[in-house]
Amino acid sequence: MDINFALKLISSLILFAPLSVFADDVDFRFSGKPIYIQSEDIEEDRKKDNWSGRLGVGLEIRPQFLGSDEHQLDLSLDFKASYKERIFIENNKVGALLHKGKLLRAGVLARAVLGRRNDYVAADLAGLDDVDEAFEIGIFAGTSLYKLFLTGELYFDVSGVHNGFSAELEGGYTYELNSELTLTPIIGAVWGSSKYMQTYFGVEQGESVVFEAYKPDGGLYELYLEAALEQRLSKRWILKASARLSDLRGNAARSPIVRGSDGSNSQLSTFVAAVWLF
Repeated sequence: MDINFALKLISSLILFAPLSVFADDVDFRFSGKPIYIQSEDIEEDRKKDNWSGRLGVGLEIRPQFLGSDEHQLDLSLDFKASYKERIFIENNKVGALLHKGKLLRAGVLARAVLGRRNDYVAADLAGLDDVDEAFEIGIFAGTSLYKLFLTGELYFDVSGVHNGFSAELEGGYTYELNSELTLTPIIGAVWGSSKYMQTYFGVEQGESVVFEAYKPDGGLYELYLEAALEQRLSKRWILKASARLSDLRGNAARSPIVRGSDGSNSQLSTFVAAVWLF
């Protein structure tokens, strides 16, 4: 397929597809290594066109909102692209690599995060205010050694939705089970400020007749395990399956939203897709 046609197709998807395909309030990734680390593994012949990446189309099962016990099935995309390994797009994120060293990669990034709207979910959230979509900017740093990687990302809200910040630390290792099959297990942790936690897990006094008032402090609120399995079908095609199990901890787990009849501190998401490499 002609690379210019492919880029036009991908650009159209980014501009006109619903935002829910690319951003989500449970921050799914399903991507294995972050694109600014994964770009090291891209074959040289794919880098010759300056643009390189992947587009996966598949089915996803995910919680309806962060802390939900209800799940839904969606048609979803897993999209990654980088330009000369400097500018990158990864699902709901865009960023730029500012430092590219042998052991350290660092730069800036931004992401869109969908909110929580009561009329979109089956759970009984009567009385809770809707949470609007947020736009965040941040910084990242990552290192990789052979097939081991470690990354950290820090985000600040600039949209006035939660006016807080969050940080994520994760590490993983890619196992080559054979010449065409890889498995990448990942472990991670997420921390949120008090304003961030109040927006997604708090309940204001008098806001709801279903949930009691709750004002959480900032802190570590999520630990997760993720596994991505990729089977190479041909030079340009991969079959991918991934799963992520999260455990809401601390003040998030104590939220009446999570402890309610429609909530759960265990969050399971799965994704299966056919992936085209370009």
